[in-house]
Amino acid sequence: MKPIITEDRIQELYAFTRQHFVVHYDIQTELVDHLANGIEAQWEEHPLRTFEDALHIEFKKFGVFGFQDVVEQRTKALTKYYWKEVWRLFKQYFRLPKIIMTVALVLMVQMLLKFSPYSGTIFYGFVCLLFLLPVFKIWRFGSRVKKRRKSKEKHYLFEDIILSLGTGGFVLQIPLQFLLHFHNRTELNFDNPWVLWIGSSFVVFYGFVMYLVAFYIPKHMEENMKKMYPEYTLV
Repeated sequence: MKPIITEDRIQELYAFTRQHFVVHYDIQTELVDHLANGIEAQWEEHPLRTFEDALHIEFKKFGVFGFQDVVEQRTKALTKYYWKEVWRLFKQYFRLPKIIMTVALVLMVQMLLKFSPYSGTIFYGFVCLLFLLPVFKIWRFGSRVKKRRKSKEKHYLFEDIILSLGTGGFVLQIPLQFLLHFHNRTELNFDNPWVLWIGSSFVVFYGFVMYLVAFYIPKHMEENMKKMYPEYTLV
C-alpha cells in the first residue's frame, strides 16, 4: 500500500509555505495542493522515499527563488482579473435604458452647475464626495479585514489587491489631483460649454467607476471567495 498525504502532513505543508514567505492563505492552498500531488506521484515510483526528501525534491522544482515566482504570477493574474471585471461591469452598465438614465443625469448636473450661483462650490463638493466615500469604504473594508485576520490568522491575496489597487489605487487619486490643481482658483468657468460638459460628465462617470471599484467589486469578489473557500468570512 503506497503512502498517502495525511492531514498532519497537509498542515506541515502549510507551515512549509509560510516558512518560505507565502503569507496569503489562498496561494498557500494552491501550493499545498501542488506539493501534495507531487509527493504522492513520487511515492508511486519510490514508495520508500521519506516525506521530507520528497518535499525537498518538489520544492527544488520551483527554482532559485522558490515560491516567489508563483506569488508574483498570482498577484499579476488577480490584478488583471480585478480590472477586467471592473471594465466588464462598466460596459455591461451602458445598455438601454441605463444609457438614457446616465445622459439624463449628466444633463441634470449640467443644469445645476450652469444655473446655480454657487456652481464652483457645488462642483468641488461633488469632487470631495467622490474622494471621501471610497476613503471611508477603504477604512471600513480594512477594519473588517484586520478583525478577521486577528481572529483567524488567515490572509487572502484578493483582500490586498482590493486595498492597494482597487479602492486605494490610482483611480482614487484623480479627484485629489483635481483639487490640488485648482486649489488656488475661486471657481471654474462653467459659462464655457466645454467646461460645463466635461465637468458634469466627469462627476457622473467617475462616480459610477467609484461605485464599482469601492462598493460592488469587493462584494462581488467576496462572494466568489466564499464559493472557493467555504470557511472564508469577512466579519
